[in-house]
Amino acid sequence: MKSIDKGLPVIKDALDGLYSSMTPKCVIIAELGCATGPNTLKLIPEFVEYTYEKFRANKKEIPEIQVFLNDLYFNDFSTVSRSLPTFLKDLDEERHGDIGPLFISMTPGCYQQRIFPDNFLHFVHCANSAHWLTQVPNDALWNEGESLTKGCLYITENSPPEVIRAYQQQFGKDFYSFLKSRAKEIVKGGRMVVNIMVSSDTHKPHHMWVLKLMNMGLVDEKKVSEMNFHFYPPTMEEVKNLVSSEESFILHKHETFILDWDMPKEEGEKTDELSRAKFVADTARVSTNYIMSTQFGDDFSEEFYRRFTNLVYDHLANGIQLQTFHQVISLMR
Repeated sequence: MKSIDKGLPVIKDALDGLYSSMTPKCVIIAELGCATGPNTLKLIPEFVEYTYEKFRANKKEIPEIQVFLNDLYFNDFSTVSRSLPTFLKDLDEERHGDIGPLFISMTPGCYQQRIFPDNFLHFVHCANSAHWLTQVPNDALWNEGESLTKGCLYITENSPPEVIRAYQQQFGKDFYSFLKSRAKEIVKGGRMVVNIMVSSDTHKPHHMWVLKLMNMGLVDEKKVSEMNFHFYPPTMEEVKNLVSSEESFILHKHETFILDWDMPKEEGEKTDELSRAKFVADTARVSTNYIMSTQFGDDFSEEFYRRFTNLVYDHLANGIQLQTFHQVISLMR
């Protein structure tokens, strides 16, 4: 995913700082919110390459590397596990045998809570995950039996102030717990990079046209009103303020960037709108399919994402840009 590629310089800078202060015999890395797909193992070759490069430059013995892949319990870890033999074989061939001990394990659990022992991790990476909440603040979204979300599945720029406040408070509680948990798990001097979708005055949260799709007769409005995504893109200031108030980490670096929510392509390369639309829909499906199918059923889910693809196609064909706004923060324990 392009957001991970954009965050790579920040990751390398964090690893540079880590290896300047310590040279562990086994580097322990956690990838939080790994999901299951083409990005699950994407950064592991980068971790290996940069670690070897830095240790050799400092004339230190190449360390073992342990990577823990984490996501929620319902993530398809079986598919990830089956992909490992091919992944490791390809990595060995790409590096022409220049690969030392590399251990990859899966650790399911909620990353807003404790997952690992005290003083265990050297480096943590979390991309495109921290904007997902542990729960929807449902108690604050209803007034005398009426939904305050107006049929949307999460907040938009037109949401009532009380709805926005409820989501802000839930994010604050979750992200504070996320930082507090990692503070216990990361060794002193360890690093963490968080890549999170954010919002601003010029990049408001939107609801991916879900309301329009729901009005196409897929499901009745009452069911839509009863469901809300546990999704909240905070502002940059909210993130920085939470890091400051939690007090366990030093904010070493932060960067922001805008991404086209579209398939990656080389400069000058042309791709048709349908392929681009399918890419957008597939990307959205990775993080939302479980929620949609659980709430409305598998048949609904299939039809929903088919129609979602068509709607994205219409937007692209009419020259409408689909963009997301991201912040990458580098923290030192």
